[in-house]
Amino acid sequence: MIVVRLIGGLGNQLFQYALGRRLALERGVPLKLDLSWFQTQSLRHYMLDRFKIDAETVTPQEIARLTGSNWEGVSDQVYQMIQKYVPYYRRSVVKEAKYSFDPLILKAKSDVLLIGYWQTEKYFKQIESHLRQEFSLKQPLSPESARLAERIQRGNSISVHVRRTDYVESVRRIQVYDVCSIEYYQKAAEYLCKIVPNASFFVFSDDISWAANNLSFLSPAIEIVDVKGTSQDAEELILMGYCRHHIIANSSFSWWGAWLGTTPQTVTIAPQQWIRNSRRENPDITPAGWIRM
Repeated sequence: MIVVRLIGGLGNQLFQYALGRRLALERGVPLKLDLSWFQTQSLRHYMLDRFKIDAETVTPQEIARLTGSNWEGVSDQVYQMIQKYVPYYRRSVVKEAKYSFDPLILKAKSDVLLIGYWQTEKYFKQIESHLRQEFSLKQPLSPESARLAERIQRGNSISVHVRRTDYVESVRRIQVYDVCSIEYYQKAAEYLCKIVPNASFFVFSDDISWAANNLSFLSPAIEIVDVKGTSQDAEELILMGYCRHHIIANSSFSWWGAWLGTTPQTVTIAPQQWIRNSRRENPDITPAGWIRM
């Protein structure tokens, strides 16, 4: 079985699931999800159950088997010492070794626990059609979101994602992430307006009041999206995908909103710098064809 430990918000969970799904499909084994991380904190929640995914929750006994001794008669301590001499990508527990694409991960065993973020489509581009089917909602959009989806699909819609809350309030995240500047959004909007006639902007954000007060340059063709309910994140992700073009933040959430879009000849603009610390920058996070500004 392929087990992936889910960590972080919805965008991260989608990346983690996507790699696990590819490996499970290629090896003909089940994919299971380790949800233990969500028991340790309250800010993030498991969200993949809103989608048509193909995975079960791993049991504590199955995790213990992967993280302890796999060999009868060998103590856990001896087993862990032996594992140190096994290539990291062939161990029973494989931890992400670097932020960029690591092709060795694709050589992982058929019985493994994967721990990492895996933020590049290079891990799962080969199963894109599977993922697009599985990353569709189990339940229909709420009536309000369905009406918004109709408006989005009628015109030359552009999704604009602004992420601020944890990027400006968490000391740890401030040290890692830059918040996209107003100038970035202005430059991206000006570029798209030159090639997209009668563009309309749909703004998605975790700080709606800031977006409304600071993105007035998009007026009058601007609508601030405010989805309510327990499936808010999942519905917003799908609504972003309905837009014809995208201006994303340095956020895995808006990355998926753009990637899941199905409009031919779509234009996606992403920030030039994703991480404040250049040593942690992932050069493979932006798919080919996306524009970095």
